Order: sequence, then structure tokens, then C-alpha cells
Amino acid sequence: MQAFRQYIIPIKGLDVKVHNYTFEVNDQFFGEFESSPIKSGQVNIELELEKKYDNLVLIFSLLGKVKTECDRCTAIVDFPIDSSFELIFKYDENSR
Repeated sequence: MQAFRQYIIPIKGLDVKVHNYTFEVNDQFFGEFESSPIKSGQVNIELELEKKYDNLVLIFSLLGKVKTECDRCTAIVDFPIDSSFELIFKYDENSR
């Protein structure tokens, strides 16, 4: 779990506003997942975290490449990653 410590965001101490973070995941990160089809890679992650009074909105943007096994020929290939997605976490009375 030490490898993931750099990705921890202390939500409780954040102000109600937009916060921006940048992370880099590399071979050390991917090596923590024994049965993952991704063995290595280099992915830059930009996170926009908006803390509101009743929820959190996280917008992730990922750009990079990972090495994985081809489904057809089983050769190791560089697979490009260029994606973004949004997650919304809603608070309830038990989450504070």
C-alpha cells in the first residue's frame, strides 16, 4: 500500500471549491496489481476535483500508454490511452 500513498487526497480538509491535481502512474504502480493484464506503462493523470457542500465531482483526464498482451496474437503491445471521465460522489448523513 505504500506505492499508493502519493495518490491520497485529504478530502476532509479541502475547501469548498475546485482543486487540480496531477499524477503520474508508471511501472511501479502497475506492478502492484499481480493479476492485471497491464504489466507496465506511463500514464499522466490530471484530476479536477470540485468539492461542494453535498457532493464531490471528479473529472479525470488520462494520457499515455500501457504495455499489455494482444488478444489476437498474444504479443506485448503498446496500447495508447487518451481518455476522460467524470465521477460524482454524493454525501449522505453517515459519510461526514
